[in-house]
Amino acid sequence: MKIIIIKFFFIITTVLIFISSILIRTSNAQWVELSTGTTAWFWTISSPDNNTCWVSGNSATVLRTTNGGINWQSVGGTSIGTTTLYNIFAVDANTAITSLRADSSAKVFRTSNGGTNWSQVFTQRYGFINSIWMTSSVNGFMMGDPVGGRLYVLGNQIWFVTDTTRLYYSSNNGSNWSIQSKCDAHSSGKVWFNSPTNGMSSGDTVNYTSNSGTTWVSAYLQNFLITGLTGKGNYYFVCNSNSPKKIQMTSNSGLNWIVEYQTTGGNNLMHMTVSRNGNIGWACTDYGLIVKRTTPISITTQSIENPEKYILLQNYPNPFNPVTRIRYELPRAGVVRLAVYDVMGREVEMLVNERQAAGSDEAVWDETRFASGVYFYRLNAGDFIKTLRMILIK
Repeated sequence: MKIIIIKFFFIITTVLIFISSILIRTSNAQWVELSTGTTAWFWTISSPDNNTCWVSGNSATVLRTTNGGINWQSVGGTSIGTTTLYNIFAVDANTAITSLRADSSAKVFRTSNGGTNWSQVFTQRYGFINSIWMTSSVNGFMMGDPVGGRLYVLGNQIWFVTDTTRLYYSSNNGSNWSIQSKCDAHSSGKVWFNSPTNGMSSGDTVNYTSNSGTTWVSAYLQNFLITGLTGKGNYYFVCNSNSPKKIQMTSNSGLNWIVEYQTTGGNNLMHMTVSRNGNIGWACTDYGLIVKRTTPISITTQSIENPEKYILLQNYPNPFNPVTRIRYELPRAGVVRLAVYDVMGREVEMLVNERQAAGSDEAVWDETRFASGVYFYRLNAGDFIKTLRMILIK
């Protein structure tokens, strides 16, 4: 009888595991694995539009597709050599720039005919040139001794991550630089901005900023070796190379993350990007595999009209630990005061106390210094006063 029960349990368990594997695969349906005909270790990937994508990696491998990943063409060329290509930036279907290190020198090569010919356009003794961002077919920026994805350019704004746990920022095309704090960046850090003000950085944790990097707050991802960070609109994506190896997505500034894809063959996810002039996601692995997000990334257009009335929203998340966000809307410009109080009515934190323009805004409360319990936050603006409750759980 015991043997029958054990066998029955084994059969049921096997069936459940099988069903579970089906469900996991179904949840990954929007990402598809594309064979490239090679087992090369890819380091970086770049896509100017939904149909065009370039990838580079070990043994001077450069692949290109111009039909959305249906076919991949090897376009490395003998002039590049046989060393590792650490970064590639695709301007369009014909023009790309890639970097390598050979003969104790950092070198940069460029093609303008789809990889048929490559010409060396830069060399420097020692060091690496591993991050490139082109603002046009002839103008761009390069950064030394990083890893791919640690440089991001948006208009006149530039961000890059260093090995000294710092993120540097320029608002004037590099004429002046400032150090930004609380990004937890390190040698494998990434940085990406979806707009001039909203962006994410990764290091030991993933962090989010809504003010061009002046302040950073936790995006609630920890203990992941982030190898790729990208996004578009309200969406951000990260991939990692430590187990479990997966692609995760957030549409609310990192408050919640959804696993969209998880590797099935043990391949490490090395880098990812979103088509700059499109809405398709791409990721590359260390064994010749490309992963493509076939579901287009929807772009939410936010209204620029001023709100019709004062609104104070419930903080999110709630309950929370250690950071929560408080959103509010102002129909007209004026002095705004947003403060936090304990259950005794004592003010414990002033979040906002300044004149602000009409529109939607957000304040972040990091309660690391406070004990668990019930707190209240109150918005005073014009003749509007409203108080809401929130719960801190540690």
